[in-house]
Amino acid sequence: TDGSAIVSFEDAAITSSDGTGTNLLTALNGAQYTIVTTQFIPPATTTPAVSTSTTPLAPPPQITRTPVPAKGLPGKPKVRADLYPDQAQWYNISAPFLVKWELPLDISGISTVFDRDAKSVPPAASEGLTEGKLVGAQKDGIWYFHVRFRNNIGWGETAHYKISIDTVPPLPFAVDVATGLVGDNPHPKLVFRASDSLSGIGRFVVRVDNGEIFEGTEGGYVLPAQPPGKHTVSVRAVDRAGNSQESLAQIEILPIPAPTVTFITPFLTANSDERFLAKGLG
Repeated sequence: TDGSAIVSFEDAAITSSDGTGTNLLTALNGAQYTIVTTQFIPPATTTPAVSTSTTPLAPPPQITRTPVPAKGLPGKPKVRADLYPDQAQWYNISAPFLVKWELPLDISGISTVFDRDAKSVPPAASEGLTEGKLVGAQKDGIWYFHVRFRNNIGWGETAHYKISIDTVPPLPFAVDVATGLVGDNPHPKLVFRASDSLSGIGRFVVRVDNGEIFEGTEGGYVLPAQPPGKHTVSVRAVDRAGNSQESLAQIEILPIPAPTVTFITPFLTANSDERFLAKGLG
């Protein structure tokens, strides 16, 4: 709190270190201190502006050059798509994307096709000379990008690049409890099945209340021991593209009644053949 205070000294000594212990202090002076509180105002903070604009993809430019003479037909193009980098993977995004390839110095033309046929061969007609192609956003399903090169010898083999798109979650499903929604079994058995019309179900994620997460399997899952009380069970089906569908179940674990003791042996004699006996109701 605000105010003033006087500090004074009644007695003090500063002695010499020459072995005589002479007091070298000749005077004691007090002091007055004034305390004033001030309010601390933290500096203003600003939230960084988040840009919502996106730069649209531009098609690769046409290349004008004189190709070097070739000694044989072109090899199969080495194709990549940064938005869909793994041909064995399903993706839950549909957006324009670039397909790119390496362009050897002897190439004088390219030809491409984008369709659903895994074995399509682009026509023998050059689209010019580029190091890639811009493809628009596509519907769900399996697609293939096909490209082949031409040099002074002729057209080479076709490269086929697979793209799998699934943006739809699995179908809704129910979670049943084989041991009953209410019961004294601390290990409830969950029963569930889910389906996905395109990429298929990849895994199940099981969670009780907000606790530990478990990996379930198709058909069902037996929960680890649960304490008595009401619990919310969540089962999430995740397809191979990462889309998910969640289903909930409310369960209640009843406490097991404590046993009732109706009889015990009142006492035992040392060194006797008597046995301890207890009876009760469980």
